Amino acid sequence: MISRYRQLVKLIGRLILHVIQYVSDQLEVFIEAGGRNYGLSPVFTEYDIFLYEAVSVLMTGKNVGMVQFLAAVPFHLVSTPMLWDIYSLVTKWDSSASEDISSEFEHELVAMNESNAFYTLTTMSNMALARQGNENQFVKVVTFHLFQVK
Repeated sequence: MISRYRQLVKLIGRLILHVIQYVSDQLEVFIEAGGRNYGLSPVFTEYDIFLYEAVSVLMTGKNVGMVQFLAAVPFHLVSTPMLWDIYSLVTKWDSSASEDISSEFEHELVAMNESNAFYTLTTMSNMALARQGNENQFVKVVTFHLFQVK
């Protein structure tokens, strides 16, 4: 029974990832067609909210293997403020508190099985790589956190 539940959750996680990728692809087509010039910023705001909610759903299933789908989420279209929010959601890091990554996240990471920890760290690095050098502060914080985790 438990294995069937895990299979169902992984199937749902895969479905969520495919929806994220499809919506991201459609938004890229819109941008390439000059969508940013039409003054349709609500579309991009909705995309940010959509991605945040999808990531939060994937984070709820970390005990049953949904984190593997989080590592494949495309973060390159999300706005920088929302990316900070998503990063805080994944790492439980409060940017106003300090530069140190939260000890709660560190304990959680150590307690995770090896594959979930790998996927979580891969997600963090993918977030930094998605910025393509445009947001040096974000990349600096993620890099610092990746090397700080023991």
